[in-house]
Amino acid sequence: MEYAIVYVEILVLCAVYALIILRSTTDDLGTNFEVRFFKMMMRVYIVMMVADGFTQLQYNDVIRAPLFWVAFAYSSYQFLLGTLSVLWLIFAEMQISDTQMSKRMVLAVVVVPLIVMFVLSFGSIRYGWYYTFDDAGHFVRGPLFPLMNAFAYIYFFATTVHAFVKLRTEKSLVRRRRLRLLGLFIVAPMIGATLQLVIGGYPFVPPSISIGFIFIFVNIQSDQINVDALTGLNNRKSMENYVSGMIENASEHAAFYLFVIDADRFKEINDSKGHVEGDRALRLIADALRATADTFKGFVSRYGGDEFVAVVEATGRSLPDAFYEQVDIQLKRISEKNALEYPLSVSAGCSRCATPLTSVSALIADADKMLYIRKSSKR
Repeated sequence: MEYAIVYVEILVLCAVYALIILRSTTDDLGTNFEVRFFKMMMRVYIVMMVADGFTQLQYNDVIRAPLFWVAFAYSSYQFLLGTLSVLWLIFAEMQISDTQMSKRMVLAVVVVPLIVMFVLSFGSIRYGWYYTFDDAGHFVRGPLFPLMNAFAYIYFFATTVHAFVKLRTEKSLVRRRRLRLLGLFIVAPMIGATLQLVIGGYPFVPPSISIGFIFIFVNIQSDQINVDALTGLNNRKSMENYVSGMIENASEHAAFYLFVIDADRFKEINDSKGHVEGDRALRLIADALRATADTFKGFVSRYGGDEFVAVVEATGRSLPDAFYEQVDIQLKRISEKNALEYPLSVSAGCSRCATPLTSVSALIADADKMLYIRKSSKR
């Protein structure tokens, strides 16, 4: 009985940590869908802890219940673990990949596996596929026990592989950090799963998953101080600090251009394709601006909504035209690569700074005026 109480105390602690993370998760963690799936993972994890705790209390006779309910609680725990891994795959893929899952892909990697896990988990109550109980009421691993555990963890592993494969070609330092973070999530859960499989009888898996989520949450929240959650670019606060520093040192020999960039027909994309595709379009534009900024050794950030700000040192009067041209080239490349069904383009305006006697807001206002003129000429 003492063992069961200690076991449940560990589960309660894990559930409390998950609840704290759930309550602390704000909309700046990512897109609406990413935040929704992250919160869903926390809720599933908490229910997992309840199911596991209920199993242990019944199995160790702390509370009396028919063996059926012990089996039902254990099957629920296993199915929820599989569900958690699927939710993690979806959450991670939203951040790793620039493309949405097709309906066929969702069916293949989400719907069908969940149905299979449900059948195997709850079917084991009667047929003993995953586990069974002997005549004395002791837990006995079934013939599919290793397969079921592998089935649940394969999604964590697949996400890690995809993250590190993507890391090999990713140039953005911000996105490389995020990919590395997603790839390393698996370390604690895999250690816990291995110990649980080899030793058994101790709650290694719940704390290890909890450690993984805390690792992800703390690092993502830390990133949000200076990074835009949706695009992975610098955020507005980071841009204001950077431009303020540039202004302090500005002169004719240390001049720079500030560009304000606005997505064309973004509302049409949102209205006709939906907000998920709208978010994707912003990410693709961000990728194009990031590549352009790298070419000019500049700085780029998301200003807000569908507006971006880039800062480039003034190496010549013709630099703005070269910048605009490079943005168009990058957008065309990305549009073709992703086979977009709609045109992806931007309008931009710029202001030149060669004196410390100005401000961030004044530079943005001047660039905004030019942006409006250039955007009007497209209509």
